[in-house]
Amino acid sequence: LGWIGVAAIVFASLLRTGGVSRDAFARQFGGDPLAMAPQLAQLRDNGLADITAASVRLTAAGVERSDAIGPWLYSPRVRQLMEAFPRG
Repeated sequence: LGWIGVAAIVFASLLRTGGVSRDAFARQFGGDPLAMAPQLAQLRDNGLADITAASVRLTAAGVERSDAIGPWLYSPRVRQLMEAFPRG
């Protein structure tokens, strides 16, 4: 699946009203979303996400900034690959 796939799935799940089910994510991808995307804790710390034992979901402020959150979840390696990709 790779990191870009995990980031896309985390981000798409965050946009759902219920957010990311931590148990379902762990069953599907073999790890807790907080471990696989530690940036989620920064979202919480900035009031952009609520994190509970059961789920991670965006707050209203997080939803308002969701267009910036998706790319922000990408790893440095994915960003490097995206920057190197030829643009036409």
